[in-house]
Amino acid sequence: NKNGSLIINTIHNIEPHEIEEDFEKDIYSLIIRKSDIIIHHGKKSKELLHKIYPSSRCKLNAIAPHGDYLLDYERKKKRDLREKYGIPQNSFVILNFGNIRPHKGEKFINQVFQNLNIQKKYLITAGNIYTEHKSWTNIVKTKIKKIYHSIPMKGKFRIYRRITKNEISDLFNLTDLLFLGHAKGLTTGLIPLAATYSLPVVYPDLGNFREQATNWSDYFYLPNNKDDAAKIIEKAYCQRHCSRTNRLWLKNNSWEIHVKIILDSIEKYRQTDRFHNKLF
Repeated sequence: NKNGSLIINTIHNIEPHEIEEDFEKDIYSLIIRKSDIIIHHGKKSKELLHKIYPSSRCKLNAIAPHGDYLLDYERKKKRDLREKYGIPQNSFVILNFGNIRPHKGEKFINQVFQNLNIQKKYLITAGNIYTEHKSWTNIVKTKIKKIYHSIPMKGKFRIYRRITKNEISDLFNLTDLLFLGHAKGLTTGLIPLAATYSLPVVYPDLGNFREQATNWSDYFYLPNNKDDAAKIIEKAYCQRHCSRTNRLWLKNNSWEIHVKIILDSIEKYRQTDRFHNKLF
């Protein structure tokens, strides 16, 4: 672009979630090649991108935090919500939340849950089933308007549909712990969402996850390791009454910081020969 406009590309994942044709990967690579500034949510992102897409090395790369969810944050009473949804008041509620994709590990999460040495445990799986990928076309989406028990199972229920903003605040307020079962991943909005709601989160040691959880949660486990995941959840269960504050996390992960880093990067880029060459 010869008029001085800049292309700023934020890297949420290294490759598209599902690649069915080379075109999908090629267009992703093209965007990276054409970008002037690349924004990462963590140091691991920068490292991996440079390795997979060598053209990214000559770009201006900046690391900016993902940011919080305070805009949609709403505090509600746990007891009232559990009564509303019929969840036992004295149970330890674990939430598996977000679009249900093959790499999100729903089966893995269920296996870990079954093996937990916690007496009064309860698992909620909530999210829209992602059916666009060819391997998932046989999955039937159940369309109803309220939370339901898809299959009668003790200590579990599932919500296979889009979750509304109001329901998100319900789920994150009534839950004791968020559990991520990703088999792969670089960045997730779920860790910032959990931190915004002061909700402990257990996550695999993948990509930027640990960096995203700095000053909030150190409950990480070895990816795809059911025993390690169960051990970390049980540790979080034992520490559930420890007082925690998300104040420092919110301070370091504000959108104000995120935007400032981008604006500073633009100003820095405008001082380079690359920007001068775009104009002339």
